[in-house]
Amino acid sequence: MNVDGGHYFLTVLSPVRVDPQRDGAGRVTSPTSSLRDVLATLPTAAQSAACIAGGRQSPFSRCDRTHFARFVVIDQPAFNGRVPVDSLVDAIRKTDLLAHQPVDNLSTAWLLWAVDFDPGAHANDADGGLHDYLVNLWNVMGAELAAVYRHCYGFEAVKNGDDFGHYIRRCQVETTMPFNDYWITSPPLPTISIPRIAAAIAVFTLGVTGLVTWKAGAWGWVALLLSLAVSVYTAYRYILGRGARPFAAAPHSNLRTVLKSLYLQQHFARFAIAQQGAAAADLHAAFGRFVDAHRPDDLAGPSQAPGVIQS
Repeated sequence: MNVDGGHYFLTVLSPVRVDPQRDGAGRVTSPTSSLRDVLATLPTAAQSAACIAGGRQSPFSRCDRTHFARFVVIDQPAFNGRVPVDSLVDAIRKTDLLAHQPVDNLSTAWLLWAVDFDPGAHANDADGGLHDYLVNLWNVMGAELAAVYRHCYGFEAVKNGDDFGHYIRRCQVETTMPFNDYWITSPPLPTISIPRIAAAIAVFTLGVTGLVTWKAGAWGWVALLLSLAVSVYTAYRYILGRGARPFAAAPHSNLRTVLKSLYLQQHFARFAIAQQGAAAADLHAAFGRFVDAHRPDDLAGPSQAPGVIQS
């Protein structure tokens, strides 16, 4: 499911072009090689004081809804070795173990883009807020996205954020295993009333059986089996439907709140270390100064900057 735990998990696969092209220096190169160069020079999250001071932030940090983003170039599928079989069966069949088996190959490289973002106010849109996010992302980092996706088939028609949204949706694949990382307790599970399901099956089966038996006599047993099968299948579909529902959003799991939490965690740890052995009155006064300085309830106040990983 693409939406789970209050977040949208986007997975995109775009085919990379194969026709030769020239790089900035006029040299002939492949689109895959050029794409790797672009991705290698794309700023990532700053993880040290030197990186933060350098000022080269990930362009994704310009969007305050992006929790995680990753690009991967897939040249070929991984080779897992020969298909395992029973050695005795191979001996009986006289299988030549040196004869190669079919190997999967891709006709072109693929660009994988995985993003975890907040749907925000558009969570209830028909697409879960995807198009709005993509348009917003293009508006703040369109140059970087164009530098990446110009190596992919079909991107030449993209001129604006709306075009980019439609292009990405054509390349989207369903996310079947999202990673929910903000629940600190077990999320509320879908409720399934087993007694209610059993009662419904019994009532439906007995009702249909009684009616058909009264009308058709010997066909009562057939009606019993058919009605029981229908009842069990209905209950089965009900359980699957309940299980397919996404988890609710974890409390305080939007990006701005998460950044504020990380900021407070780091500064409070330093505060606790500094106040070891302090008298009660001094500790009370120091905590008041801590609250005034860091404003825990103010998401717009001092906080960890997006695009920064630190502790």
